[in-house]
Amino acid sequence: MTEKRYFAAANTTSGFKSYYTEVFGKCDRIYIIKGGSGTGKSRFMRECARAVSDKEIEYFHCSFDPHSLDGIIIDGEVAIIDGTAPHVYEPTMPGARENIVDLGRFWDSDRLRNKRDMLSGLMEQKRNAFLQGYAYLRAYGELDGVKQRIIASHVDRQKISASAAKLVSELEAVADAKREIRIISALGRDGRVDFDTFEASAEKIHRVYNGEGAAHVFLTQIISEAERMSVPISVSYDPLFAERPNAVLVGNVAISATENPEDDAMQEYFGKDFSLDAERVLRINQIQNELVGEAVLEFKRASNIHFGIEEIYVGAMDFGKKEEFTRQFISELNI
Repeated sequence: MTEKRYFAAANTTSGFKSYYTEVFGKCDRIYIIKGGSGTGKSRFMRECARAVSDKEIEYFHCSFDPHSLDGIIIDGEVAIIDGTAPHVYEPTMPGARENIVDLGRFWDSDRLRNKRDMLSGLMEQKRNAFLQGYAYLRAYGELDGVKQRIIASHVDRQKISASAAKLVSELEAVADAKREIRIISALGRDGRVDFDTFEASAEKIHRVYNGEGAAHVFLTQIISEAERMSVPISVSYDPLFAERPNAVLVGNVAISATENPEDDAMQEYFGKDFSLDAERVLRINQIQNELVGEAVLEFKRASNIHFGIEEIYVGAMDFGKKEEFTRQFISELNI
């Protein structure tokens, strides 16, 4: 069975964006894990996933650190999620649907209190690194506004609409077509990371070169047509713009925006006079790439500080008792 890997949050030009409600909020049972860095939240989720490996499991990775998990969904019904800041998830039906899994019960509070000043200092350093990273991304967004205004005067939206309608009309409509959010791209400490989950699930693949910065216009129209024609669709949003689609799985077709010039160009949807502004767009892209590079350096700095915080919590944890609790939790999960 193909592993389905996504993200449940993003580091955007507007700051941190959580998709928790859209992604996990529809599940019948939700287990919200509480505990500090280094308390084993990711390992807890992975062990739960291994115990029910015969089920369909969706893995949701951390946008900051893709090696860690933000959550899993089992058979589309049971979610086990990291509910600590910044992606806090508040129960809406405590006990009836959501339950708290407290890994903090296995740490030595006296040890942590003795490290309180050190923790406070590290957390402040980490916060400042994130603020710096987001400042670079905010500048990226300001520049993108300039680029989008240039593009808007050249894009033939009627031609894009007709092309999107033709593509979707060839797909099978269903009575209860659903639209779901499944994020496959994120920017964090490792730079940009993209999962191929949509393409692995598709029968046809269509990649659109986004060098001109207009692929999201085409994808937005695909979403609109899929909803109008009742075709099921999964939507991923740009890692830097929470409102801008960068990939869709519509019916059995995966369509994504890429940075590879060898993929299908959007040039056919531009007026002939776009060449006059193409050089301006290219210069903006170059500056934006530098800003992203600086943001990633800040996220890496935050990551190194984060490891220091984790070490303190690891040293205060009783992992023997935590693992015993994990086995008991799995035995009572009843899936």
